[in-house]
Amino acid sequence: MQIDLETIYYALIITFFAGLSTSIGAIIAFFFKKESYTFLSFGLGFSAGVMIYLSFIEIIPESLSFFENYFVSEVPAGVWSLIFLSVGILFMIFVDYILGEKFNPDEPNFLEGVINKNNLFKVGVLTAVALSLHNIPEGLATFVSGVVSIEVGFAIAIALALHNIPEGMSVALPIYYATGSKLKSFIYASLAGMFNLIGAIFGIIFVYYFYSEFIMGAMFSFVAGIMLFVSFHQLLPTAAVYKKHHSEVFGVLFGMLSVGFIMLFL
Repeated sequence: MQIDLETIYYALIITFFAGLSTSIGAIIAFFFKKESYTFLSFGLGFSAGVMIYLSFIEIIPESLSFFENYFVSEVPAGVWSLIFLSVGILFMIFVDYILGEKFNPDEPNFLEGVINKNNLFKVGVLTAVALSLHNIPEGLATFVSGVVSIEVGFAIAIALALHNIPEGMSVALPIYYATGSKLKSFIYASLAGMFNLIGAIFGIIFVYYFYSEFIMGAMFSFVAGIMLFVSFHQLLPTAAVYKKHHSEVFGVLFGMLSVGFIMLFL
C-alpha cells in the first residue's frame, strides 16, 4: 500500500500526541502525599487495576479477533491466544530472574511496613516495560487509523491519550516513591508513552509489507501475558506488604473504573 509523506507526518503527529499523555499522568502523581502507606497501597492497586482491565477487556479480545479472522474458527483462536499469553508470562519470569529475586516482596528480607525503595523501583521499571510493550500495538492502531481516515485517527488518538494518563501514573508513582525524584519518574513515564512511536514505525514498515493477522494476534496475547504477570506477581504482592488492604482493593477498582469509563464513552 502506498501512502504519501503528508499523511505519514499527520499519522505520526497524532500518535506522538497520544503517547505524550503518559507525561500528564506522571505530573498528576506528584500531587499526592509522599511516604503515605495508604496512598502507596492505593496507587499500586490502581496500577494493577489499569493493567488487568486492559488485558482482559481490550487486549485479549483483540487477540482473539485477529486469530479468529486468521483461522476462521473460535477453538484454535483461543488455543493460540493462550499459548502466546503463556509465552508473555514466561518471558517476564525470565526478565524477573535476570533482574534478581532478592527484592521480591515474597522473600524473607523484604521488610514489612517499611517502604522498600529497591523493590518499588523494580516494580516501577517492570510496569514501565509492560506498558511500553502495550503501547506498541496502540501506536500501531493510531497510526494506521490516521492513515486510513483523519477523523477516525484523531478520535482514536484522543481516546488513547485519555487512557494513557492513568498509565503514566502507574509508572511514575512507584518510581517517585522509590527515588524521590520527580524527574526520574517523569522520564520513565514519558518514555513508556513514546513507545507509541515504535508502533507507528511498525505501521510504516510492517503493516504495509509484512502484515499478518496471526502475528498481530500473537503480539496482543504476548503483551497481555506480560501485563498480567506484572500485576499479580509484582504490583499486588507489593501493595499487600503495607497492610492497607482496603486501600489496595479500592485502588484496583478505581484503576479499572478509570480506564473502563474512558474507553466506554470514547
